[in-house]
This record gives sequence, structure tokens and C-alpha cells, in this order.
Amino acid sequence: MASERSAVTDGTGIQLRSEAVNGDIIRTLNPGIRLTITDELTGRDGMKWYRVSSNSLSINGFLRSDFLRSGRSASEIPPGSKFKTAFDEVKIMKLPGDREETVCVLPFDTECTVRSTSYERESGYYWFDVSFSPVNSVSSGYVRYDYLNTDDFENDLKNQGFSGSYTELLAALHELYPMWTFKSYDPAPGYSFDHCVDEQTKVSVISAGMSNGTASLTGFDSSKGEKAPEDVETTLNSCSIEDFSLLNTGEASLTDIGEEAELTENWVSAPRQKVAYYMDPRNFMLNSDGTLHQSFFMFLSGTDTEGSSEAGVKKILSGTSMTGDIPGEGSTYSAAVYNSSISRSINPYLVAARMRQEHGGASGDALINGTYSGYEGYYNYFNIGANGSDPVVNGLIRAKKEGWDSRTKSINGGIDHLSDEYFYSSLHKQDTLYKQRFFFKDGAAYHAYMTSVYAPVSEAKNVLKGYEDEPAAVSVGVFQIPVYSNMPEKPASLN
Repeated sequence: MASERSAVTDGTGIQLRSEAVNGDIIRTLNPGIRLTITDELTGRDGMKWYRVSSNSLSINGFLRSDFLRSGRSASEIPPGSKFKTAFDEVKIMKLPGDREETVCVLPFDTECTVRSTSYERESGYYWFDVSFSPVNSVSSGYVRYDYLNTDDFENDLKNQGFSGSYTELLAALHELYPMWTFKSYDPAPGYSFDHCVDEQTKVSVISAGMSNGTASLTGFDSSKGEKAPEDVETTLNSCSIEDFSLLNTGEASLTDIGEEAELTENWVSAPRQKVAYYMDPRNFMLNSDGTLHQSFFMFLSGTDTEGSSEAGVKKILSGTSMTGDIPGEGSTYSAAVYNSSISRSINPYLVAARMRQEHGGASGDALINGTYSGYEGYYNYFNIGANGSDPVVNGLIRAKKEGWDSRTKSINGGIDHLSDEYFYSSLHKQDTLYKQRFFFKDGAAYHAYMTSVYAPVSEAKNVLKGYEDEPAAVSVGVFQIPVYSNMPEKPASLN
């Protein structure tokens, strides 16, 4: 079951049915109505159908998905908004309603300023009280919502604070995924992008290289398109190269070479230029060929569970030690993660991606194997408290304190922690992967889940794997896009 989402009706005379496809027609709906989506299914006609409702308008039934869109509803358009008439001879009425007195007629492309909005139940339309330049001494009246050209996506973006290259990129994404909603927010009100980059540079790290006894990598960064030397490419291809933090215990099972290898990873302070690149959201929207960037899901609202499934969780965790049954606990890893996440209204793919990021080796590690001397039988799947000079011991101390003496308890407890401290925190709500890495309080870097500058990029790619690498599975996604003050005109680069 998907969590509750919403969309807006798009079209006139839309048939609301008691059941999908051939159900009785309950009533017809018109454009601009905000509806809550409570369920979805594929009908016998092969189309996606949504169960929708609106308590205020007494609506409850099924609509075909192509009669819904993202964006603002008629009632959400604020007074002062300006729109132009969509065609010639638009009737302006004395009161809301098609049967009311016509006070004047406006030609095509006449600008109107909205003063208020009302819903007229008899006609089933929203009406705007508008003002305009005088026509035969008339300068105000009521016009039907769909008689004005309100479908101005780029203008809506600008009203949210998006500008320049943001608008161009998001407009292109809107063409690809018209039901997605993009919401802007300022991560650090009153502080510039450059200031925020400086603050994050103080606490950000990158991998300077790693070695495994047969070959070493130095300064390797696959996110820049760099290629590993041939003699180590196969050795490392079971690991997420962009973000070596999944190997942060120093051990991993490299199944491609049929043996376990000791890995040594060297972390160093991230250069400012790299921090700026990974903080700039415009770098992770579109690829050069116009397709969706694999890491765009770092902006997906983490409380949106639409399209997720246990099978998707299993796909994200495949190839790790968290595959198949949880030993002796009567459940699979994928079921435990999926059910626990859904029960807390958290997207299970973001949770699974975090687990893979922290413990992606095929043989597990000291924090999740339950065999560490002195802490046998304790598990910490989210590295909670695993910091300081001895992160393994500190993480297991935390696990013992929390009573995580089974794998299931550790998974449930870790997801509780994510819910309380991040996704639904009343003090610092961090409900996207981006926010969990780049967050601010009074202009200073604050409450980051991890210090690796690559983390959101890598985790977001794994989230997409859960959707079978098909972004359209999130048909009504909400994406929260950071817009810092004084952003550079062009996206920050690595060069």
C-alpha cells in the first residue's frame, strides 16, 4: 500500500467511477481539484488507476491516471497571481456559475489578476474573482478557472524561487515525468552558497585511495568518469567505488576474485571544489543526453513509499551479506527492512540503500556479524554511534545499550532511529538523502548522518535500483530541491 499522495484533476467531464475501468460513474469532475491518492492499481485496460478522495468536496472513487497532473490546484493559487485568457470571447460573469449574468467578454491573451477563488458546486468548476483592464467600463468579475492559461510550469517554478539553469533543468524533467512535483527550499536562509560550501568543507571527507595487497587505487573517483586500472577493476567491481564508506570497517568479501581481501582505506579532507560540486543539486538532475541522472533520487521525499516493494529492497541488498534469510530469526532481510520501514511511513529503498552503503560487503563486517570479541550477539546495521577513535567498539557499545541482541532488533531499532532523528524529527527534519548529508543550523554544517561527500550520490543510485532502474515507477513523486542564496549562474564543476 502506498502512502497518501495527491494530484490535481486535468480535464473537463472526467468520469469518477466506483471501480476502475467499468465501475459505475459516480459523478464528473472538472479541472483544478486537489485529490488525495490512497491506492493505485493497473486496470484491465492496461492503464494505471488511482483511488482518490476529497473530504471537503465529498469525492471518493477511481480515476484514470492520465486525468491527473502535478502542480497547484485552483484553490492553491494565491491572490495577486496573473494569468491570461486561454482563448477568444471568454465570458466574465457577475457571480460564479455558468448560468449567471455575463458582464463582459474578454479577447484572447487578456491579462487578469486573481482576487479570490471559489468552488461552485452546481457547475462543478472553480471560479476566479479577477480584475483586468476595463472593457466597456467593466474591470472585474468572475471567470471559470479553465478559461485562463494557468498551466505555466516554468512560471510556477520561478514563483517558488527557482531561476536560471534550475528552471531549464526542471522543465526538462517535467517533460519526462509530468506527474512529479518539485518543491524548493533554502537549506540555510540568510547564508550564501559559498558560505555553506565553506562550512561543509570543514567537515567533509573523500577517499584518497585504498589498497588490498594486490593493487592500490590513489585519488580514484569514478563519479568523474575515471577508469580503474585493468588489474584492479575486476577486483573492486563488487563494491561501490564512488563512495568507499561501505567498506569503512576495512574489510570486505570480494567474491569476484574468490577470496576475502583486507582493504585499507585512506580518508582525507575533501577539497572545497569537490564539496561545491556535490552540494550543487543541478549536477544531479539530467545527464548530458537529456535522461534522468541516476542520483536524482537523493531529493526524493523519504516519506513517499509509492512504488516500493519487498522485491525492490531485495534487489538493493543483493550481493551483500544481507541477502536471503536472517539466520534463526524466521524472516528475510528484505521483509524485515520493508515491513519496518512501511510501518513507519519511510521509503524502504532509502533505508536499504543506507544499509548497503554502510555494510555492503558480501561477508558482512564486525558491526553486523555478531562475533566481535566482548560483544558477541550484538548488531548495529546503521552504524549508529560508530564514531570516534574506535568506531567498531563504540558502535557495538551503542548496540548493547539499545539491546540490539538480534539482527531484527537492530534493523527495527535503527529504522526507529532514522524516523525519530531524521525523517520525522521535530527539531531538524531531514527527510531526503541530500538533507541527511548537507544540513545547516544557523549557517553552520549540522547533524550530518555521514561525512563522506559522495554519500547521497551513491545511495541515490541504489534507491533507483529498487525501482528496477525505472524512474516512472514513482508516478507521483515529490522531490525537494535545495536552492541556496546567491547560487552561481552555472553549476559548480570539478575542474
